[in-house]
Amino acid sequence: MNQRQLSDRIGNVEEELIHQAAKTPDYAARRRKSSLRRLVSLAAVIALMAISFTTGALAFSRETIVETPAEQETLELTKLGLTLILPQSWKGRYELIEWEGQYVVVCPEVREAALAQARAEWAGGEMEWPEELDRNPFSGGMLFYIFGIPEALTPEQLPDSDWGSFAEFTETRYLLATAERTYLLCHASDVQFTEETRALYERLEQSVKDIRIVVDHVL
Repeated sequence: MNQRQLSDRIGNVEEELIHQAAKTPDYAARRRKSSLRRLVSLAAVIALMAISFTTGALAFSRETIVETPAEQETLELTKLGLTLILPQSWKGRYELIEWEGQYVVVCPEVREAALAQARAEWAGGEMEWPEELDRNPFSGGMLFYIFGIPEALTPEQLPDSDWGSFAEFTETRYLLATAERTYLLCHASDVQFTEETRALYERLEQSVKDIRIVVDHVL
């Protein structure tokens, strides 16, 4: 091989190397593109995580600011299938007394004051105090009572019945009727307080109208 042939051969090799170099993949560029795609993907994941977290945070925030209603003050009369939902202000200020087939709700504080006053008046008149008055829930502090009429009546039948005049001397509220009886919620019809307990009694008694009645789990 002479010098010219060697030169041509070298030239051909150089051209071939140039063509091969042109065809060789740019791995650095590919790595840059791959890295770029990973960064884009990572950014998308971070964005989704951020959105998810924000949504969850907002939902959690909404849940925490929702006020939980205070526990309701209830009085259950299981024998009648009745539940009375009382005003929250009554908590710790009432007592249920079952007396001669009636359910009487009293305020103990007002009741004790009324009984103490009555005993003093009886003692001043030199009369012996009848002990049955200590047991009688109508002796003072009575807020309301549930009375059972020995007859099954609808609300429409009640006014024209023999018990229709019952509502003339006290405020009443029809509750329910069974096969044999009709039950009414009745307010006090006479003075149940002393002057010292008058404000407390009136505050409680005036909210009797706010009592909600549940009959066998149905309002």
